[in-house]
Order: sequence, then C-alpha cells, then structure tokens
Amino acid sequence: MKGIYLAAYKAKHEGAELIYQDINGERDLAGDMMEIDLTPYDYIIATPPCNWWSRANYRRNTSEYALKTKHLLIDILNKLSQEKRPFIVENVRNDSLFKQHGLFNFSNLYFYKIGRHTYWSNIKFKCDDIIQIPKTIIEDGKKKFMSSQNLARKDRQGGEEVHQVIERFLETIGAKKMIDNKLRLEIQPDGKNAALFEGRDLAIGFKWKEERRAYELIGSSRRWENLILYNHALHYYLNRVLELLDSYREEASKLAAQRKAIEDSLSGFLSIESE
Repeated sequence: MKGIYLAAYKAKHEGAELIYQDINGERDLAGDMMEIDLTPYDYIIATPPCNWWSRANYRRNTSEYALKTKHLLIDILNKLSQEKRPFIVENVRNDSLFKQHGLFNFSNLYFYKIGRHTYWSNIKFKCDDIIQIPKTIIEDGKKKFMSSQNLARKDRQGGEEVHQVIERFLETIGAKKMIDNKLRLEIQPDGKNAALFEGRDLAIGFKWKEERRAYELIGSSRRWENLILYNHALHYYLNRVLELLDSYREEASKLAAQRKAIEDSLSGFLSIESE
C-alpha cells in the first residue's frame, strides 16, 4: 500500500510506504497541500497547521500565518469526507471552535480525542489503550499540569503523541505490520519462570533473582523518552503481569500436589515390593 502524508513537517513512519508533502520544500513533495494530486495513493494522512485553531494561540486573529492557513483544516476535511480510501486528519483540541465551524458535523466519520489532539477518520480503530499524559512540572513541591500556553514552542507540537496514533491507523488499515501486545510466560533453563509483557511501546517482566529469592521487575521502553509516560504505562500493565504469575503459581501448586500424590503412591508401591 502506498500513501501520502500531507503537511507532514518532520513526521516519519518507518516500515510504511509513504510520500511526505510539506510546503517548506524539505520533503518529497512541496507546494500547497490542497493542490496535490491524491489519485496515485491508497490512503491519506493529513496534519494541517493548527496555529489558528490552537487554544495556545491568543494571537490567532492577528497572526498572518494563522489566518493564511486557517482554511486548510476545513478544506481538507470537506475534500476527504466522502473519500472511500482510508484517511486520517489530525489537529489540536478545540471543541468550541470546531463546533462553530461544523467540523463535528460529518455523520460518516469517526472522531477521536486523544491527549491534546483531535482526529477525523473514515476508519474505526482501537485507541483506548494509547496512553498520553499531559506534561507536568513540580511547583512548590506539588505536581502541576502545564497548559499549552506555558509550554515551550517545540513542546506544543504533536510529535510523539501524534506519531503513536498515526502508527495505530497504519497498522489498522494494513499499511504497516501490526505489533500485537503479548503476555507470555517463559521457563528459564534453571527452571525459574519469568513473566514478560511485550507491546508496541514497551516490554516489562519479572526475573527470578536467586540471591534475593524474589522476582525483580525488568522494564525497557521501546519508544517513550518521557519518563512520566513510561512509568504510567509500566504501572498500567503491571497488574496483568502479576495476574500471569499468580496463575502460574496456582498451576505450579496443582502440579506439585499431583507429583507428591504420585510419589506417595510410588513410595507405597515400592515399600510393598521390598517386603
């Protein structure tokens, strides 16, 4: 499958056959996103500028760039709303402005509100397990969530948050191989077990530490550099790993009881034979 990513800026999705367009002329295609011929492509991704729509932009009606690019979100949604090919459009969260401009009036589309972003698509995909946490700071010893207005300009961009959702879209339509979350139990050569959760974003597990006679939590992030987000996901999946260990212990206990019963029977049989 070959797709096109309109207004891609710096976006990059490894493993997907994508042509990237951006007006800055630094990607595969330059020019106005609305003038790009979409005929050769099997699916479409668009992330039009959010400057006018952003709640963080208090200069939306005086900023020349914001006013000049405002129409792109409206125009691309109107253009794609009757599209049969899979598509997804991303922008910021601003329900009041979107409602004023009728951007939630497409009865044939799905609307997704994930983290600080809104998505429109003609494809239904699973997103309730995509974890996105607002940035925080510690102020006077207390954790405080930062509003978009207080973030540095580079941190207001979607970046990793948008990347996660677009990856899920690509997996859903078959443009990229699905990486399923898997929970499994491994038996080590020494007979000790290790529970392991492997997902698209992280891997966590327990490994037996003989010197401590206890399980040690092992974690490694596959994608997230944000420690808060990583810790949140680690906590989210931890109970599932513990449940797996509990089920293993229960099964092991049953097997141990069966083995003891067999050994007792054999012991009794052997003692009769010896007599």
